[in-house]
Amino acid sequence: MHRIYTDGSKHDGGVGAAVIIHHPDGRHTIKRKKLHKFCSVFQAECVASIYTACETCIHLQITHCTVFSDSLSALQEIANRNSTNSIVNSIHRKIHQITQGGTIQFCWIKAHAGLLGNEEADQEAKTAATLHRAPDFDHIPISYIKHLCKTETQKAHCNDYLTSTTGMHLKNWLPTLNHIKELRNKTTISFHLTQILTGHGYHKKYLKRMKIITDDLCPCGRNTPQTIDHLLRSCPKFSIARFNQFPNSTFQPPRPH
Repeated sequence: MHRIYTDGSKHDGGVGAAVIIHHPDGRHTIKRKKLHKFCSVFQAECVASIYTACETCIHLQITHCTVFSDSLSALQEIANRNSTNSIVNSIHRKIHQITQGGTIQFCWIKAHAGLLGNEEADQEAKTAATLHRAPDFDHIPISYIKHLCKTETQKAHCNDYLTSTTGMHLKNWLPTLNHIKELRNKTTISFHLTQILTGHGYHKKYLKRMKIITDDLCPCGRNTPQTIDHLLRSCPKFSIARFNQFPNSTFQPPRPH
């Protein structure tokens, strides 16, 4: 019985796959496939290795063989007769063609476990990934298209946030969208947090803006408008509270008179 080892690899920015057929007489047949750099390892494992293995069996008229692969996800998808993946459906057709007059079995093997055939296939797949030639397979997966759309959307969103002339108070606290994401991961939005981030709230700067009072100076005596930033960052009246909140910082509260 022929033993066939397959493997796919992303290596040095390229994607490749390889098939090594161990013939009963000791001969080896090696098939390499180069894929487009945006193809996935799953595609390499399926289309360029397992599909190529089946295709080679038909071409060489091999009727009885076992295909060894270290990709459990690929083998599970091939075992799914209801798969909607076009590559897997092509493999199903090849399998049907082989089983008309022979047998083909699929076997999972552990990767990088020292199995000679698997190690050879792994090395050949890496070699295929670095070949300087046009790809044998260039069908970019939908997952990459979705990733590209998401990346471009996030990039445009970040640029809009950075270049916007509105919301300057918010950007004073959260300069980038990554800071906003980090804040959302660490806390929940509350009424008081919203007041801080928007600059609205019960402080004299905002009350004067709403024409509720006529004076916006902070009573701390520094002749400084009483804003959220001033109260949280520099007002001496709250220096002890800031120190208690951040005891390991270099900030030192003033000594009491």
